[in-house]
Amino acid sequence: SREAGGIFYIDATDIQTSITLFYNDGGEQQSYAFDVTSTSDYYYRTERTDVNGRILDLVTDPNQDLTTVPYTAIQSGAVIKTFVQIPGLGDIRGQNIARAQLFLPVDTSFFGGDERFEPPSSIVVYLANETGTAERDLNTVLVTASYNEADQRYALTLTNSVANIIADRLPNNGFIIVPTETAVRLNRAVLAGPGHPFLEPEFRV
Repeated sequence: SREAGGIFYIDATDIQTSITLFYNDGGEQQSYAFDVTSTSDYYYRTERTDVNGRILDLVTDPNQDLTTVPYTAIQSGAVIKTFVQIPGLGDIRGQNIARAQLFLPVDTSFFGGDERFEPPSSIVVYLANETGTAERDLNTVLVTASYNEADQRYALTLTNSVANIIADRLPNNGFIIVPTETAVRLNRAVLAGPGHPFLEPEFRV
């Protein structure tokens, strides 16, 4: 992996939860186990201090330029959603379309050693709210899609949604993409944005 790491959380309600810290003390390797008991030492926060300019910093920056951003991400466990806006939909307003697909390639160089960061096996797509910060309606899933391991991408069939947007039956707010893995599994996909050096999302209509 070009860069390991992830955003995660730990289930402190499970008595089997334990983290062992390994460290060097005067050249001698030591370890200390943080167990979940009422009498043990405990911690409440972990930090990664060198995120500046790294992938985790880039994909969680709320001020990034969506027209040039090289990466975005989705992640299960401690959930990371992502916002997608399809440019140019206003240019085909009023047209009839037979099919609309959005292809989101995954940068596999961020899988990590032993592929410990596998892409979520499936995702769901919602219409975004007016600010693009959340789902407009959590009860309305527009489409689901599975990760295509051979093509290393997600293919979203958005025909009905795009048809409704260009017919002004739905607002052109963009979409929110959410992984569907269980909350205890850390699966992550780093998706190529418009500014990716060798991959790019593709919209076919």
